[in-house]
Amino acid sequence: MAKNSLAKKVVDYMVKHPDAKPTELATRFNTTPQYIYVLRSKQKKQKKQAAPVVEAAPVVEAAPVVEPVAQVDVRVDMVNAPPHYTDGGMEVIDFIESKRLDYHLGNVVKYVSRAGKKHNELEDLSKAMWYLNRAIESRQIAASVKAIVDNR
Repeated sequence: MAKNSLAKKVVDYMVKHPDAKPTELATRFNTTPQYIYVLRSKQKKQKKQAAPVVEAAPVVEAAPVVEPVAQVDVRVDMVNAPPHYTDGGMEVIDFIESKRLDYHLGNVVKYVSRAGKKHNELEDLSKAMWYLNRAIESRQIAASVKAIVDNR
């Protein structure tokens, strides 16, 4: 129960202060940034699920009227919440930031998580492998340099 009241306090604060950073929120509420990322992701998901209110057109009794079809705005925010990165309840960027992944590993997670949802699945997986190979190579080079420096 205490966790729910903490979640409510954090979400209420985020609504009042939308520019607050997860690390600041974690410090303020004595919790982890990961918990803040999860709450923020759930909050974004709830906003997306809120259905717009569509009012029916007034009916004119004097003459037969064909009621217009209500148009629902189905635009997708491809910048702030693209669907190929938001499925699964947590945005990919929130996961990457919460794990503090570097550029290469962040891209591995990005391409694996969207594989087959935006472009060609094999292309996305190949890109993920390319970034993973770069991460491995850079770590091997760093280890070699460290070994040389340590042996001096």
